[in-house]
Amino acid sequence: TVGTYTADTADLKAKTDVTLTTGTVAKAVTVLAERNASLGSMTSTTAKAKATSTGTMVATLVKGSAVELLAGTGLTAATLTSTAGDIEAKATTGALKITTATATPTGKLNAEAVAGDLTVVTFSAGAADLKAGNNLAVTTGSSSNDLLALAGRNAVLGSMTSTAGQLKVDTTGTLSLTTGRAANAVDLSGRAGVTATTLTSTNALVDVDSAAGSVSISTANARTHFNAKSYAAMTVGTFAVTAGWAKLVSETAALTITTGTSTDAMQMEGGTNVALGNLTSSGAKIDATAKSGGITFATLRAASKSTLSASKAWNNGQAINGTAMYVSSGGLDLLAASGGITVGTLSGTAQSVVRTHAGSVKITSILGFSTSSMLTTTATGGTKTVPVAYR
Repeated sequence: TVGTYTADTADLKAKTDVTLTTGTVAKAVTVLAERNASLGSMTSTTAKAKATSTGTMVATLVKGSAVELLAGTGLTAATLTSTAGDIEAKATTGALKITTATATPTGKLNAEAVAGDLTVVTFSAGAADLKAGNNLAVTTGSSSNDLLALAGRNAVLGSMTSTAGQLKVDTTGTLSLTTGRAANAVDLSGRAGVTATTLTSTNALVDVDSAAGSVSISTANARTHFNAKSYAAMTVGTFAVTAGWAKLVSETAALTITTGTSTDAMQMEGGTNVALGNLTSSGAKIDATAKSGGITFATLRAASKSTLSASKAWNNGQAINGTAMYVSSGGLDLLAASGGITVGTLSGTAQSVVRTHAGSVKITSILGFSTSSMLTTTATGGTKTVPVAYR
């Protein structure tokens, strides 16, 4: 037990517990406890601050050119500060809790709870690698370079930002993220489900995956592409890809998208029904497939082609039901295997086909085609209601 100490260096060892109140050294400070350690405020002004315990460890403040804390059965730290190097905090069997961790733009935060929960309230570092054997929780985190996070169960994340690197998060349980932003890739994988409010990659891609759960994203912004895949239902509010493509797939359930834009192709696929709002592919095509359901849409705009394929009736007896489809330099291909097709406005400039295998076809307005022969409409087993020139 040491109340207050000041020295050039400090090396403190105990066969059982270590209890410290306040200490400042010019060079390295090292603590070893064969049971528990209570460090209080521990500072090295020019060198590394290091503490190891086989039991629990509690620290109010640890500061040095680098910081290394290793605890056997749990670690709780209020403030960790590295003035030149890395911060390493590790708990072997218990929980790891950090209120504030701050490293320089060249320093890295390595925080690991091998078999327990990891909780970090706020951190800032040159890079960060967070690992939890159980649950992971972060309120606010930022790094200059890569920001990596791994959870053995669930992850609840607030604001996560990498200003010059990537943001990558993997969980075997659920993943909840309020804001994820990176200069490069934003890559999220939550096996049991992913929920995200705002995702932004300024120079690269946004990739979201759930192998066994649902995906819900309010807003996604990417440069090169936006790729999302879920086993269960997928809901996307708004997405934008400024120089690339988008691919959104729900393997077994419904897909719902409110608004989306891309410069390259858009591909959407739902295991059951597909509900599309206003989508625009300014330089390529739009493809949508409902494997065991129907498709609804507001306004679809594509440059080269639009293809919709639905398997059965969903909305008002219609397999495909929407307000308007426009293709500025190409054709359209609409197929309903069972059920009807209803479209308010259809516009294209190349050979196009609208057909049902067991249902009616209704199109209120047809625009763009230089001749009526460029559009073929077939309503097998149902009535066909189209403008006179296309009957």
